[in-house]
Amino acid sequence: MEAICMTFGYSRQAYYKHKQLEEFRTKRDQNVLAEVRNIRHKQPKVGVRKLHIMLNNLEQSELKISRDQLFALLARNDMLVKQKKKFTRTSRPDKKASVFPNLLDMKTIDKKNQAWVVDITYLNTCYGFAYLYLITDRYSRKIISFVVANRLHAKYACKALQKAISTVDDPAGIIHHSDHGSQYCSEEYQKILNSNKILCSMTGIAHCYDNAVAERINGILKQEFGLGRTLQSVKVAQELASDAIYIYNNNRLHSALMYKTPCEVHDAL
Repeated sequence: MEAICMTFGYSRQAYYKHKQLEEFRTKRDQNVLAEVRNIRHKQPKVGVRKLHIMLNNLEQSELKISRDQLFALLARNDMLVKQKKKFTRTSRPDKKASVFPNLLDMKTIDKKNQAWVVDITYLNTCYGFAYLYLITDRYSRKIISFVVANRLHAKYACKALQKAISTVDDPAGIIHHSDHGSQYCSEEYQKILNSNKILCSMTGIAHCYDNAVAERINGILKQEFGLGRTLQSVKVAQELASDAIYIYNNNRLHSALMYKTPCEVHDAL
């Protein structure tokens, strides 16, 4: 051993220190990979930035790792997430409906239940499409209501709306922001909004990106939580959507929320 150290210009002490460091890094990397697999069991598409924060929030010292080191470790183990972007329209504008202004452009949203963003996204099943009706708090990004159904119809949108209303003491003055889909323009739906004094706000015609938060959440649920794949049935879609939304609300960190979860932000206010 002494001859080897002399050959490479190391002292015996430096050699053993280097060896201990390599052993520590190997063990740490194994522990980090195990914890990443554990996190991704619930959040399959969570990326390096959020993984780094989640790991450093844990108390175990053996999981402390820099973001660059984590990136390199995941790259070596083929565990980097490949993002996939996709946009599909699920609602069609009702040209006969009343035109409502975009109220979100006129107001600063700085607390929960000031504004709800609302949308419908399709889910593929072996028997055709299912539809996920979502209502999300604009400030906290918490999904406060959802319904999964086998067709597009105002009654399912109304059901999701009634569920959202039941979560607040007084819905009066809340901004309800959606596109011009026929479900939201229907007489039945508008009657519920009016009777609860909820303010109707809508995107411009064919301006889906005026509802970017809702569209972003659709993408998160599909890309990160497996709702974008073909599901066995509407019943399976309901079960998976329920699980995905629970994990999204309670475990997924948001950069827009200073890397907190929607429930953390929503419940703190």
